[in-house]
Amino acid sequence: MWIVFIFALLTLLSQIGGCIYLLSILLHRRFKTRSQVKFLGLFVSLYLFCTFVITPPVAKMLGRKALPLNSNGLVIPNHPYTYLLNRHYVKPEMYRLIHESAERFNDKRRGPLKLRYLDANFPFINGFPLLPHRSHDDGEKLDIAFLYANRADHTYWDDRVSLTGYGFCEGPFQGEQNMPDQCRKKGYWQYSLLTKIFGLGSQEQIHFDEDANTALLQSLSSHPSTRKIFIEPHLKQRLGFGSDPKLRFHGCAAVRHDDHIHLEL
Repeated sequence: MWIVFIFALLTLLSQIGGCIYLLSILLHRRFKTRSQVKFLGLFVSLYLFCTFVITPPVAKMLGRKALPLNSNGLVIPNHPYTYLLNRHYVKPEMYRLIHESAERFNDKRRGPLKLRYLDANFPFINGFPLLPHRSHDDGEKLDIAFLYANRADHTYWDDRVSLTGYGFCEGPFQGEQNMPDQCRKKGYWQYSLLTKIFGLGSQEQIHFDEDANTALLQSLSSHPSTRKIFIEPHLKQRLGFGSDPKLRFHGCAAVRHDDHIHLEL
């Protein structure tokens, strides 16, 4: 029973983890050892080998490409858990979209400002769920962190604002459309859940950079491969995208999108 549970959990978390767990069990029994430490070492070694050596080229052959793992370029991971759990795969079109948009954005601002990606997709199988997301299952979706500045000197904040990148929200001002409140009143309890879990961040140190985020959204929206962008209605209006059909409301059944940009091909 425990084997089934762990297999399912590892599969849901990383897609490949469950299969590697079963392979580790078979090899462990083959070696006729009962040491749990050796089993754990075997599993971790196999998992890391498959994650960084086997999965990327196989995924590429099947139509998905791994986003960059290091912090040397313009597109960087927000947290190592994203690539350790294989949540950083996209179609080649999305890979080009985010890199070309990052370059165009930095050309306009005379950067460099780095774009932090959050969850993308798993490496294999269309329709395989990337929990807790409702739609990241085909290589065509990517979440990107908003840009922030230091309150003290208004310089670029070059760090993540929360552990996962989610939950640190730029809420509506008085008089702006307040979808978090409207969705809560309709009974959608999950809409602001991530804010309660991850939303503390560094609120006293940083602020939402309206100019930088406007330029970023313009770069993303103007790219011909961009089909839609989800953000909260109050940010769409505040940043001047009221007439842009690509920027849309995602619905109360999702979670709020004033903590990140959801991008789709």
